Amino acid sequence: MRIPFLLFLLMALSFSGVALQSQTIHAVVVADTESKQSEFAESATADFRNMRIMFKGMAEETGYPLRMYEVGGAEFVSENVKKAISLVEAQPNDIIFFYFAGKGACDPGVSAEERILHMGQEGADTISTATVAGLIKKKNARLNVVLIDACGTIWDAGVGPHKGAGAEKIYYKLLRACGTVKVYSSQCGELSYGDKKGGYFTNSSLAALDYYITNPSDPVSWKALLTKTALLTRQRAMRIFRPQSPVVFFSQDFRESCLP
Repeated sequence: MRIPFLLFLLMALSFSGVALQSQTIHAVVVADTESKQSEFAESATADFRNMRIMFKGMAEETGYPLRMYEVGGAEFVSENVKKAISLVEAQPNDIIFFYFAGKGACDPGVSAEERILHMGQEGADTISTATVAGLIKKKNARLNVVLIDACGTIWDAGVGPHKGAGAEKIYYKLLRACGTVKVYSSQCGELSYGDKKGGYFTNSSLAALDYYITNPSDPVSWKALLTKTALLTRQRAMRIFRPQSPVVFFSQDFRESCLP
């Protein structure tokens, strides 16, 4: 049965709470929920659902308006990713998240900081993370976060609601940053693994976030969060005796805190 994930724009969601600063969270969520590989589609569908829950929880805890842009199912093609990003109307103090769950690869002819994302039928349609990041950067938001849960093969030509007593403070600390963060679920030459509960990287990311929410005495930062994410991902992959090590790139202008 076809999953009716059409490209659409969800209008700003109104949540209770008062934001510290006038800013909006924009979340572009892209997932290959109808892959011909049933196990892959099941994993991507779980990731799609879990990330939507996380972004809604982030908005509820901070009081920031949330605008979510979704691409999946039959609409899982590169042009719709570009359209989704084009719909983002960001202000200078806004935050943009881009999340991708699907197939990917490294191009040995370019920097390891960039990846090729496979889309469309049989993955014949592609878009590079350089294109994605470039389109997002043009929006001139304060903070851009690109999260890619995809394999790093060589290119040849259940999760909680992420809320709790400490959630609001944790989200505020993370959302005070500025610059660009790009995170890949595996090194070049590696596969990215998952099961019916979702991708190992995505679930590790959410588990790391929950750790800081439930352990507020442990200082949180983007670097700390992503270091723990990488550790948990490697541990999950070790259970099936496979290597998977996430990679993180921070832009030169990245700073953990840009707000007073």
